[in-house]
Amino acid sequence: EDLALWSACAQVLVPSTRSFKPDLILISAGFDAAAGDPLGGCSVTPQLFGLLTREILKLSTETAHGRVLLALEGGYNVDVLAECVEDVMTALVDEVDLVTAPFASAPDWLKGKSCQGPIRKTCEVHKGPPLRLPMPLSKAERRRSSELEMEASKRSMSKDIKEMDSQSAESAQSDVEVSAVSKDTELTTDRKLTSEDLSATVQVAEGRLKVTISPIARPRDVFVSPDEIRVWLPATPEAELIQWELKGLLVEDL
Repeated sequence: EDLALWSACAQVLVPSTRSFKPDLILISAGFDAAAGDPLGGCSVTPQLFGLLTREILKLSTETAHGRVLLALEGGYNVDVLAECVEDVMTALVDEVDLVTAPFASAPDWLKGKSCQGPIRKTCEVHKGPPLRLPMPLSKAERRRSSELEMEASKRSMSKDIKEMDSQSAESAQSDVEVSAVSKDTELTTDRKLTSEDLSATVQVAEGRLKVTISPIARPRDVFVSPDEIRVWLPATPEAELIQWELKGLLVEDL
């Protein structure tokens, strides 16, 4: 029943408090709704009582100058009562988080039903003066809203896929910059270069693929793909071809 109590606070307590603008928020701190209480017959966790306290403290800074007073009331299982009071007291001494709005987002660990039916009826009764509570969406409206969100998500996903395909196509046509770096040793065309003589490094930045081959001054020709580098060495009658295999280079990176 954690989710039901959270939803009631988010949809009834928050708007009514903002509308009424109290000078002081009084909390009847009864814990007979806690799971394990012999009289309450509910299943609210002590953790939720602490969370509600934190959210109400945020709400009080917005509407009641931070003034909150809690009066201990029900709770008939001593062990459960102790847990609930501990969570509430911890929340009271912790620093108030003023970054997010009170009851803005329900935590993922909340369980149970949100009980929108009773909440909607309550808001309907108080939709006029003085509280003017906003009406929550009906079940049909929530379903329609969910369908619209799913449709919008699909359209957005489809658009992203098209953009990725377009970027991939452009990446396949990206410019290839080839440079050569000479080592200190002077190379002559008398000796035939082999793959052991050469090294190649690959860098990808800002949509450009840079291949550095050393120690030759300039290759006769170069072919680069996401799978391999082919180099035709200069000044050799056979125009020897040397290849490097590329692993881990994605077209999307280009």
